[in-house]
Amino acid sequence: MVRRITHDHDLPLAVIAPYRRDHPLLATLDPFVHKHAVKNDTLNILLNAGELRNVIADLALANDVVCVGSSANVSLSGTKYRLEDVDPELRAIADVETDYGLCAHHNPQGLSSTMIDFRDFRVQRAGACFERIADVMQKEFGIELQRPN
Repeated sequence: MVRRITHDHDLPLAVIAPYRRDHPLLATLDPFVHKHAVKNDTLNILLNAGELRNVIADLALANDVVCVGSSANVSLSGTKYRLEDVDPELRAIADVETDYGLCAHHNPQGLSSTMIDFRDFRVQRAGACFERIADVMQKEFGIELQRPN
């Protein structure tokens, strides 16, 4: 399902799913990062978030490290689609900034990625490309995604 959505249909997707606690790569995470990266024994993994992110993830995997990302915003301040829109206080503490232009899935509604819990196909967040993702899930797998209340 995930491959069909992210590779075959080229859509971004945040997958919420159980993870192996004993995975060697996850054992390398700083305890603070681990605490904030997991919730209810699941990880949220953003896939197909763009060419740059894919290259960084490939480099991380090749070097046996975990690539952990941030929303690059102050909580509840909205999605940022360009480097110039990231809050100045966050940019001030960054070690590296990359201006990669406007995010491919920017939208006037300011939506972030669609998040689906693959344990029960519950939609945690109906975000960017939700309608297209829901269409793939319905047509190809017979699963009807429900928008959260």
